[in-house]
Amino acid sequence: MLAAMQDLSSKTVLVTGASSGIGAKIAARLHEHGATVLMAGRDEEKLKDKASAIGIASTNIIACDIANDLDGFRSALSDIPTPNVLINSAGMARNVPFLNVNEDAYDDVFGINVRAVFFVTRALVSEWLAKDINGIVLTISSQMGHVGGPNRSVYCASKHAVEGMMKALTVEFASKGLRFLTLCPTFVDTPLARQTLSDPDMRAWVDASIPAGRLVTTSEVADTAAFLVSDSAAMITGSAVMLDGGWTAA
Repeated sequence: MLAAMQDLSSKTVLVTGASSGIGAKIAARLHEHGATVLMAGRDEEKLKDKASAIGIASTNIIACDIANDLDGFRSALSDIPTPNVLINSAGMARNVPFLNVNEDAYDDVFGINVRAVFFVTRALVSEWLAKDINGIVLTISSQMGHVGGPNRSVYCASKHAVEGMMKALTVEFASKGLRFLTLCPTFVDTPLARQTLSDPDMRAWVDASIPAGRLVTTSEVADTAAFLVSDSAAMITGSAVMLDGGWTAA
């Protein structure tokens, strides 16, 4: 299995949300394993800087706001090699009490976490079916796609939606050689998470909820993603792969 994971040279991978955090780490790891990596994100300068640091050519970036400019994204697809792997890593949260959620916050979260995932995935699936490509869609979901949490009604709703979406697409397209799955980490050790967890009550809740006793690292997320898009994982489809330190088992 490890040998197969080391060779992703047959994969051309499009990673959304690739300019920072989990998406950037996944892009770097897949590049290390030999994949041709295409990086998508909103900020062209950040994408160029991150691509340069990883060793990915600047021609392999797509600067586009997939939440608000799907036409621009679809147009950009015609200028790059057709990916045979899509990793939906772009996402966001608005963690506020349910009664304080306004329509803008709801639309923002669902716009990137659900709507963009739906239509970016559809654009790639359309290409794959037309060109007879056996494609893979790995969507970075969350343990919150399987449980609930305080002040997370919108985020949980969006991730539960993504889980259902990937299952439905599996049923519809597995016979066409396409794979759809989700990767569901617990809180990931990033600067943003550390800022969120600076609240003592929040930190206490998270620590008490993870039997393994720690956050997951971006490297662990990236390594798991590398396996899931490898040929060793060919029969993993329609599944939610938990990377949650036991949160959903408790």
